[in-house]
Amino acid sequence: MKFITKNIKAPLGLLLVLSVLIVTVALAIAANRKEPPVPRTAAAEKRDLVQTVGAVGTIRCASGETVLYTIPCPVGAVAVQTGDPVKQGDLLFCYDTEKLDADIAECEKLLQNLESAEMQAQTDSQAQQQRTNELLLRAADQAAAQYQNALLTLADAKSALDSGRTEYENWITEHPVSDDPAVAAKTAALQNQCERYETIFAEAEAAAERWKEQKSAADETLRQTKDSEQYSAALQKFTASASESCRQQLLQLQAMRTQTEVKAPCSGVITEMLCETGESGRQYTPAVQIGSTDAFEAVLTVSAETRAKLCTGMQVWVTPATAPEQSADGIITDIRLDSGNAYQTVISVDPAANDLLRGGSPCSGRIILQRADQTLCVPYDAVCTDETGEYVWRMDAGNPVRQPVRTGLHCDYYTEIIGDGALHPDDTVLLNPAEVLGKDAL
Repeated sequence: MKFITKNIKAPLGLLLVLSVLIVTVALAIAANRKEPPVPRTAAAEKRDLVQTVGAVGTIRCASGETVLYTIPCPVGAVAVQTGDPVKQGDLLFCYDTEKLDADIAECEKLLQNLESAEMQAQTDSQAQQQRTNELLLRAADQAAAQYQNALLTLADAKSALDSGRTEYENWITEHPVSDDPAVAAKTAALQNQCERYETIFAEAEAAAERWKEQKSAADETLRQTKDSEQYSAALQKFTASASESCRQQLLQLQAMRTQTEVKAPCSGVITEMLCETGESGRQYTPAVQIGSTDAFEAVLTVSAETRAKLCTGMQVWVTPATAPEQSADGIITDIRLDSGNAYQTVISVDPAANDLLRGGSPCSGRIILQRADQTLCVPYDAVCTDETGEYVWRMDAGNPVRQPVRTGLHCDYYTEIIGDGALHPDDTVLLNPAEVLGKDAL
């Protein structure tokens, strides 16, 4: 029995080994057998292609008003900050009037004394004449001091006028005649600013001339009447003149007192606060910048490499941070070198998007370098290149046929096909020719 069992086990073991060997060979053959690659295809179609370059920057108001320091007093309190919206007539800041009130009180006292001296000049005793003479000398000193102040004010007005003219001339040089509303608005604003500076300068010049004449009259009267028999009459005449000048000065100080609250001349948004509490600005220099919300522009920062691709008139899609899911149309109006090697690209934004924009907020922009609307194109993977040029594999009755082409704009996943007759809409092209035909066939 043991002999029979032993004889049966030997054939069974051999059979098992043969079975394992057969299965292994079959699996190896199956593993080495490659299925033919599946062609991937796409249809040629017409679509819009747009090539852009991105940049980031800031939204700002394209026009507005500049509020100037008008009286030589320190700022008492500031009511607004940069970015605040304001309406015409809203309080911006007020002046500290402590020194101005003291000057008014001193001027009133001096005027009272001069008027009294004027009435008594003919009948005063020697002592009274001496006292009147002292008042006259004080008035002469005041005339000299006011003349010096008028010269300083005139210098400030001249500086502001020169600066305004330079800014206007530079703007006109950089922006000749243009149909762009934003450029025209800024040109008009700068021209109005120059006219305002010219008016201020003319007033300051006239005031300086009046005080110069008053000082000269005071010096001449004192010289002529010092030892003259007509001392009293001349003194009375000059005192009357000094009283009138002092009266005019008092009116000027009182007018300043009514201007201590500075209010917004227009509605808009505060784009720049140049004044601080306790600060004394030079007369006729900017204190507050108010941007109009009627027109906005974007200022994008680009590199020198990108700048070489840009020119004015290019279209831009501007996306404000305040409305990141929406974009506004814009046009490049100016490109200028900033500090370092960066360029500031100014974009005039379509007023239809004003509700989306806010001055001072960040934004991004897509500058359109090239575009082709409804042009014939194929996926980028379909285009091959060799020493003869560019071509695609067009599917004809299921077979790939080499088709020479000329390409144009490359954008995202698509390549423009230019020229007539090479391809037509709905022609099918092969996307993986290297897999289907082999690299040697390309």
